[in-house]
This record gives sequence, structure tokens and C-alpha cells, in this order.
Amino acid sequence: MRNIHNSMPEFPVYVSPRIKHLTTKVSNIPGQSVETTGGHSIKINQKVTLTLSLNGYTDSVDAFIFPTKFDLILGRTWLQTAKPVPDWHRDNWSLYRDGQEFVLHPMATAP
Repeated sequence: MRNIHNSMPEFPVYVSPRIKHLTTKVSNIPGQSVETTGGHSIKINQKVTLTLSLNGYTDSVDAFIFPTKFDLILGRTWLQTAKPVPDWHRDNWSLYRDGQEFVLHPMATAP
């Protein structure tokens, strides 16, 4: 996805409208849109703040409400800040904060 308007961060976080009720703050942001990889322009009119809680690791994240099949899309800026470390052999990711390791495992999917 590519931001069409420059007032949005270059690599933002997006959250599905399905989980908007889990957010702590909602703000209206008129006149924003992104271009999808398919070339479609999608209007973005709300920004939220939510708390991520990942196996003991917590973080406050600002995200834009975006109609996606995914609950959450973590942008490059968040990834650069959080610096998750993949372990491809064990199929997990580790996050570190204050000398503590938080290991994230994929959720089992329904058959």
C-alpha cells in the first residue's frame, strides 16, 4: 500500500474495522487515502490507538482503520522500532524489552 497524502506516516500500522472496539482512542482524520497494490484508492477517515499485548510484551500503537481481511498490519516503522527477531527453524519471533525476551508463536488455525 502507498500513502497518497503526505500527512500519514510512510509505513503506517493498519487495523481492521472488526477490532475497532478494542481500541482506546478514535480520531477522525478527513481527506486521507492509500493506494493498494492493485491500484485502488481507499479512503482512510479514522485513526485509533490500541494496546498490543503479545505473550507479555505490550506496546501502544497508533493505527489507521482500513478494510482488510487481517486484524492488524504492522508497518515497517513499528517493525524497525520493535526489532522482532525471527527463528525460522522454530517458527517463532522474539521481541526484547528491558533485557527480557518475549517469544511469539503462530496461533493454530481452525481446520
